[in-house]
Amino acid sequence: MVKVVAVVVVVVVVVVVAAVVAVVVVVLVEMVVVVVAMVATADSREGQRGRKVSIMVSKVMIPQGDEEEENNYSPPSPLLNTFPPSFT
Repeated sequence: MVKVVAVVVVVVVVVVVAAVVAVVVVVLVEMVVVVVAMVATADSREGQRGRKVSIMVSKVMIPQGDEEEENNYSPPSPLLNTFPPSFT
């Protein structure tokens, strides 16, 4: 009688573990499918609109003349004026 109960308990545990593993595998596969679908739709959208966006970005990002020098200006560092008294 004890052996029958032990066998039933082992069978139930194996079935429950197999069910949990199956659910985890199904969820992981669905996640992979969703990610692949998102990447595929993003690629197709980029293929349609990517050229216009890149042209707009290139027009905006090209500096015109002296604007580049003005935008890169930074005031002199205060550390440049911290010489020891012997050098002054």
